[in-house]
Amino acid sequence: MIIIFLALILIFGGKKVSTLAKSVGQGLKEFKKVIHSD
Repeated sequence: MIIIFLALILIFGGKKVSTLAKSVGQGLKEFKKVIHSD
């Protein structure tokens, strides 16, 4: 997982990855909410 993240930083650059990681984190939060609401 960390290796993939480092590869993304190298490919896309730090700024893009930080915004991408933020949106992925928010998506995971929403996903967990949906799972636990059942």
